[in-house]
Amino acid sequence: MQLEKGIRLRQLKPYPLGHREPVSFDRWDQPVMDTSKRRGHKSLEMLEMLTWPAEICLRAMWQPVKLDRNQVIAQSVLPNLSHEVCKFYDIQAAEQTELTRYSANKSVELTYQGTGKYKRANKSEVIRGHEFDNFVLEFNSENEIIYTKQFLWQQSGRLTLRRYPLGYGDWFVTPPKRTDLADINLVGLLGYGGYAKSGTPIDEIEQVYARIGHVESRTSIELHTQSTLLRKKIQPPNGGVIGEWIFRYMDLLKPEDLLSLAGVLEAGYVQITLVDNEDSKLYCSTSYQQFAAATNTVDIIFIPKT
Repeated sequence: MQLEKGIRLRQLKPYPLGHREPVSFDRWDQPVMDTSKRRGHKSLEMLEMLTWPAEICLRAMWQPVKLDRNQVIAQSVLPNLSHEVCKFYDIQAAEQTELTRYSANKSVELTYQGTGKYKRANKSEVIRGHEFDNFVLEFNSENEIIYTKQFLWQQSGRLTLRRYPLGYGDWFVTPPKRTDLADINLVGLLGYGGYAKSGTPIDEIEQVYARIGHVESRTSIELHTQSTLLRKKIQPPNGGVIGEWIFRYMDLLKPEDLLSLAGVLEAGYVQITLVDNEDSKLYCSTSYQQFAAATNTVDIIFIPKT
């Protein structure tokens, strides 16, 4: 009896102890849906919602803000001779006509053109306007102005340079504005404005300085770009020496003043704010792309400020 019972059990379960009976998919009426990929996709979407963009690129257009050319006059004065007065911003008075024509600008504005793109979670998406996903773009200025680069320029009504001969070709020079900097063979460099000719690459948009002198009986203005002075080792704040002449800056300079518009973007001076429903994050410029200089447009690339 026990032997027969054991044989019948083996016939009903013909697999050794510890083994499972194989399952045949033929028994299922409906296919089984694999949800692992679906769960992964949903997790990625949630991660994207919680992640700030790693990079934002905004298209901007630059344009100069011109200053009043007629409000400042300059004069070179010797002990027994006063040279003819000239307008400080008079095109005819300057030797570099190109620089004078396009350097009477007190600032350059970068204005948002309403388009851009951003990178988040290895994806690149287009930006239209100020809102994208759950974020809102905010600028520090109104009227879509992302940034304004200020230039040094002269607002005083009269700039007088006085020179006294000392013999042997030396002169004691008292510059305008900064009489405390009077020195032998001094060349005072005055902020003139910013060079910003339409269609110019933005690495050439920079501060320009003026040197007051004279040609025969008239006062003259000689202009120099910041990059030219730096190449000649005329470094702020103390200036430098060329031959017997001592070049000094008459204006108080900030590090930003020494940079071109391109340099300002690369140094992180341009900042925007990205806002979501509960928080905000500051983004700083890190680089730029200028595909068509003739259009005065530039793509500014921002990354989160650390």
